[in-house]
Amino acid sequence: MINNMNILIAGFSGMLGTELVKRWQGIHTLYGISRKPKNSTTIKQFHWSQLSTVIETHNIQIVINLCGENIGQPWFNSVKNKIYQSRIDTTEKIVSAISNKDIHLINASGIGIYEAHSIMPTHQDNEESHIKKNNDFLSRLAFDWEAAANKHTKTTILRTGVVFYKNGGVLQKLLMGRQIHTLTQLGQGRQPFPWISIEDWCQIIDLIIEQKILGPVNLVSPKLDDFNHIMSQLSKKTNSYKIQIPDFVVKTIFGEMGENLFLKGPAVTPDRLLSKGFVFKHTDIKTLDI
Repeated sequence: MINNMNILIAGFSGMLGTELVKRWQGIHTLYGISRKPKNSTTIKQFHWSQLSTVIETHNIQIVINLCGENIGQPWFNSVKNKIYQSRIDTTEKIVSAISNKDIHLINASGIGIYEAHSIMPTHQDNEESHIKKNNDFLSRLAFDWEAAANKHTKTTILRTGVVFYKNGGVLQKLLMGRQIHTLTQLGQGRQPFPWISIEDWCQIIDLIIEQKILGPVNLVSPKLDDFNHIMSQLSKKTNSYKIQIPDFVVKTIFGEMGENLFLKGPAVTPDRLLSKGFVFKHTDIKTLDI
């Protein structure tokens, strides 16, 4: 791991940002941008209005942008607009502030940029796959997000799958009911479900910095399973019974969000990481500490 870098993190208070801050304490000098900065001993916090000044006066070498509203909220039009703007606007502000500077931008994105499937397909997408923008919300969001980030020439795009983190995030929601040994699965679960552990995700960020990897990177486990298999494994690990909610019920309750977020998924592999020799700690749900 490279030591003593000046790193600015936007979205440092979220799940991923919090893990990076804990991981890099005493290794890098960390700065954070926030709408409500607070006094902190772990990261020096500044308001968004101070973005350009922080970059200029603190010799920032890397900017990591993890900003974005929770995509798991009900997709009312107002919420979708908030999800969209929270990603595009902040990315545009950062790119404008670091324009023409030799700064490495590591910008969040998602695997929603790839074609989504309701059934596991015979082919899998990697970073070299031809992708096209379609009319669904996740596709438009990812395309516009990446387009905004790529206006900076020295940019890494983090196409992250579902991040599994003990006692938090999506994993906590999937395990609701474990106390009564009953887990609920939304839909038949035949769709691909690319995921990655928080430990592997953090180590990949280190690798990207060390090797100065630019362009898109798929942050997903190399072993791709469907959602039904994932839920079956979680049920076994928690000694729980699995209740399956029919697809039509999921669509009826959650509408567009249910169909695109819960019943479809892209079939994605982390080919660039594997070509760089990255060794995943977690390639099977069985190995996760939940």
